[in-house]
Amino acid sequence: MQGGEVSRERVRFADLIGNDGVEEAVVIVESGGTAGEIGADVCRLREGRPQLIHFFRDAGRPELLRDAIPIREGVYSMGDAECCPSRLRETNYQWRGESFVLLSEQVVPNPAR
Repeated sequence: MQGGEVSRERVRFADLIGNDGVEEAVVIVESGGTAGEIGADVCRLREGRPQLIHFFRDAGRPELLRDAIPIREGVYSMGDAECCPSRLRETNYQWRGESFVLLSEQVVPNPAR
């Protein structure tokens, strides 16, 4: 990812894959500017080394639930500032076998506006 930044405080852990008691790391990649979060890596240790399992591009504000990743990202209308989209896309993913699958997606008004 070009231009992305990662801070230690934005790395979180949860058992997202296989419900096997092994936690994966979710690493939030930030723009370093007003665009905020630009992606999220899901990584797991394999043979003592981190392995990228999935990259959620444009993943604004991912959360971690027991077995799912809900993501909120901005949906911009004409005239919206980069910091303040008028709507949000709420997308939910869950691990199924070998990859994350889309469970649901909806666009809602941004309550922060």
